[in-house]
Amino acid sequence: MGNYCSKNPFDQSLIAEFDLDSPQGLESKVLKASTYKPLKLNNRINKVLALAAYLQENRKSLAQSISLEVAKPLKESRAEIDKCIKLCHYYADSAEEILKIEELDIDGSKAYRSYEPLGIVLGIMPWNFPFWQVFRFAVPTILAGNSVLL
Repeated sequence: MGNYCSKNPFDQSLIAEFDLDSPQGLESKVLKASTYKPLKLNNRINKVLALAAYLQENRKSLAQSISLEVAKPLKESRAEIDKCIKLCHYYADSAEEILKIEELDIDGSKAYRSYEPLGIVLGIMPWNFPFWQVFRFAVPTILAGNSVLL
């Protein structure tokens, strides 16, 4: 089917090579994502907090990877990882409030607003901020009960 090569932007040396999905492989991933049943909100929050912990524990190597692949200064790459950690904590701390069912009084009638998962949400991202672009899209989307294809 072909492959995708990640190259060092300074000297064009090969960093890694990835096989591209075939149409059947993509279809399989879409089918898997469409059959996903969201975890309870507390479980989703715990997964996001675990992700924040993973980022914190692997901050150095993840930042080095960003710098190598997009030629970003290491200081900026570390800041990008830190921003993603803060985003995970913000949404984990705020998810219950953001997603709560809200009772409304509309002209004397009772109504409510609730947030229901949409299903699969596709993200097509630029790679100038490889972690931040994905996290700012994916974390709230997943906390809302959706699955994400990137």
